[in-house]
Amino acid sequence: MERAIDDFFYENRIVHVFEMPYKPPKAGGKNIYPDFYLPEYNLYIEYFGNNDDAYIRNRDNKIKMYHLDPSIRFEYLTFEDDPEIYERLKGICRKYNIPLK
Repeated sequence: MERAIDDFFYENRIVHVFEMPYKPPKAGGKNIYPDFYLPEYNLYIEYFGNNDDAYIRNRDNKIKMYHLDPSIRFEYLTFEDDPEIYERLKGICRKYNIPLK
């Protein structure tokens, strides 16, 4: 699904970086690698494509970590969004006034 998200950004000429290092202020100096970063909008987007218990715990911790950093914007998608991934991405773009082609 990350490929579909990447294609959406390319098709709409939205500048994005795949897995750009991000150092959360409360993570002890360790970098993490979010799936996508849109530098013009200071927006990080994660795609969580699994639903086993350990993965969900890690997902929830990551979401909390992003929300602790007021200097960035953050959105996420899950495997549940797969059937309507393009609509969800369009909604994120509308929310942040990101123009679509």
